[in-house]
Amino acid sequence: MRKFSFVLMALATIFVAIPSFALPQNLPHHNSSDVADWNKIFFQPSLTAFTVNSGGTFSWIDAATSLSIVETNSLSFSSLQMSATGSIIHMVVPLPDNTCVDCPIKLSVLWSTSDTTPTTDTATWKILYSAKALGEAWASASTALNTAITADAIDGDAYALQETPQGQINSGTLSRNDVLHLSVELNAASGLDPTSDTVLLHGIYLEYVREKI
Repeated sequence: MRKFSFVLMALATIFVAIPSFALPQNLPHHNSSDVADWNKIFFQPSLTAFTVNSGGTFSWIDAATSLSIVETNSLSFSSLQMSATGSIIHMVVPLPDNTCVDCPIKLSVLWSTSDTTPTTDTATWKILYSAKALGEAWASASTALNTAITADAIDGDAYALQETPQGQINSGTLSRNDVLHLSVELNAASGLDPTSDTVLLHGIYLEYVREKI
């Protein structure tokens, strides 16, 4: 009888302990409260209109907007040259379908320059946007980022790849499957002179949190 009682007590202890080892439950959760799973993707402007010149170089110039498609440092691929402050290029960027729209979205500019004066020479890029769903009409990119991109100091090496500080669209601003119309502008320069120094825009980075399922 004592042995039987001991067995019952042992089983009772095991059953009491079992809940602490219970399988995880699929409880509701808020995406932004999970461990952030950041993803970063690159978008390049459409550079399709260029002229092949003698010697294999290529160019396209729009004097009205101070934009030109040029060869990148004699490397046989093209970049967009911003020849003045105020130069603007427009881009279409769809949000990835796994974007957590309850999380912030970050944008930055990938660029380079022939300027070799580090630290003191800077460029400031500005991104404006509009967001539309499928079936909605395009609208002007006129909404400022909630956090603007700040000035980026020159690296010091000619044509070194540079990524600006990130700007941000706050959480809860966009909707699932939005398509962004972006206006990317060389907004200001200090020390750097885009009329004489080559300033090249290579594209933009969009960084987002992947939605948890």
